[in-house]
Amino acid sequence: MLWGTTGTAQALGPDGASSVAVGSARNVRGALVLVAIAAARGRLVAGARALPRRPLLLAAAATAAYQLCFFGGVRLAGVAIGTVVGVGSGPVWGGLLGWLGRGERPGGRWAAATALALAGAALLATTTNDGDPVDPLGIALALGAGLSYAAFALWSKALTDDHDPDLVTT
Repeated sequence: MLWGTTGTAQALGPDGASSVAVGSARNVRGALVLVAIAAARGRLVAGARALPRRPLLLAAAATAAYQLCFFGGVRLAGVAIGTVVGVGSGPVWGGLLGWLGRGERPGGRWAAATALALAGAALLATTTNDGDPVDPLGIALALGAGLSYAAFALWSKALTDDHDPDLVTT
């Protein structure tokens, strides 16, 4: 629920709410819930010690980068454009990172979907409803959000190959 409404929450929230504040508030609330669940299941302390630090830290950094990029992109490009470019670019980046980082060659369906995603994003990202040009920094930040999310997925996948997915998410 929180994942799907945060761009709108920032847009409708108090004027001047920074991307850092909105993203941090979301991450802290989500982390507290996940930690409580992991602790209740008895997986928190022992399981956390078993996780390899490098991919864990990279996944955490990608999560933080996603927050900054997504909320900055939404603020500058608008909720609709920032969200569609950010979320829509994730699978494109994911395919590329999977190919480069894990040797997972994307298939024909990925290539076709990527072509459609790029065409749609290009059409969407040129002007606002008022006919004004979209802020290019907003588009760049939204693309950074998609890249960050894909990086998080790549490093998390490396962790979930050998560790409990609930603990990795926490």
